[in-house]
Amino acid sequence: MKHNRLLLLFIFILANTVQADTVYVTDMLHLSVYEEPGSQGKMLKTLVSGEAVNLLERQSAYAKVQTSEGIIGWTKGTYLVTDKPARLIVTEMETGLKKAQAERDKALQAMTRAQQDLQQVQQALQSAETSAQAHGSELQRLQAENKKYENMLKVQESSVPLQLYAITAVICLVLGLVIGWYWIDARIRKRHGGFRIY
Repeated sequence: MKHNRLLLLFIFILANTVQADTVYVTDMLHLSVYEEPGSQGKMLKTLVSGEAVNLLERQSAYAKVQTSEGIIGWTKGTYLVTDKPARLIVTEMETGLKKAQAERDKALQAMTRAQQDLQQVQQALQSAETSAQAHGSELQRLQAENKKYENMLKVQESSVPLQLYAITAVICLVLGLVIGWYWIDARIRKRHGGFRIY
């Protein structure tokens, strides 16, 4: 009979253990700040977990604090710790993570803009290279043409000038006419016994 009771008690405890839900304790805490120690006097402010205050004085379980707004009062000192609460650390880490993500996004945007600028510069460089090649080809063509004209000029410098040809031709023509006239005159006179007959 004793064994049956123990067995029933064991089954009851086991059944309650299996049905129990897992729960967690939150670090969310609200502390009231009063005018006097021992939660006496008027309530001045409610502090939440993670809020920073300046510790001015301690009296047994109570502490005199100054808030960020400058309110001075008394609250329970047992809930004041020098280490930051986990909630505040998580909040700061989340804020830092969001800031890092925002900076990463800005960096990605800057990198995208830099890549676009680089592509534009590369396209401009390629266009400049193509233009330079075209100008180089035109320059080579002009240099070859200039060389050809220089050679032609050298050949003309070594030959007789055109004016000299013209003067020589005129002189030859005049001489030819004069000589021809004298020759014809001499033949006519010879034929006619020394007289000129026209």
